[in-house]
Amino acid sequence: MRLKQDVLPNRYTELWFTPTTTGMHTLLCAEYCGRSHSDMLGRIWVDDDGSIKKWLEEGDETTRTMPLKELGKMLYESRGCSTCHSIDGTRGDGPSLRNIFAHDIKLADGKTITADAILHRESMLQPQAKIVLGYERSCHLPGSPARARDPGADRVHPEFE
Repeated sequence: MRLKQDVLPNRYTELWFTPTTTGMHTLLCAEYCGRSHSDMLGRIWVDDDGSIKKWLEEGDETTRTMPLKELGKMLYESRGCSTCHSIDGTRGDGPSLRNIFAHDIKLADGKTITADAILHRESMLQPQAKIVLGYERSCHLPGSPARARDPGADRVHPEFE
């Protein structure tokens, strides 16, 4: 199967298709676009409906048994959180996650709230719902109901460093 979707900075698009073959499939960059072109790879795993349902309900063996801090770090890196949020206190496009959990944070609307697991999950599902003061122009991430079904979403804890 071949399909192509251009990726542009600060623009979100969707591309849908119906896979017909289970297994791991490699994504390749469709055109020469510069240095490290051959490193621009991705992977898609296609499972049958029963396997997907089981994974959504239970996760996989690795994530079920992994220590929470280790799992949090793995999900932080693999889900793209590190693109905007640091864990060392440096400023990024999103607020740093260093020492944020169980602390008060000021929001752009003037309210102050405590960063907890509920806020953390809400921020993954609806990133625009509560914007931290000073990051009003930074939050471009669209919300995703798919994140709610990710078995790791409830186990990501911002204090994994």
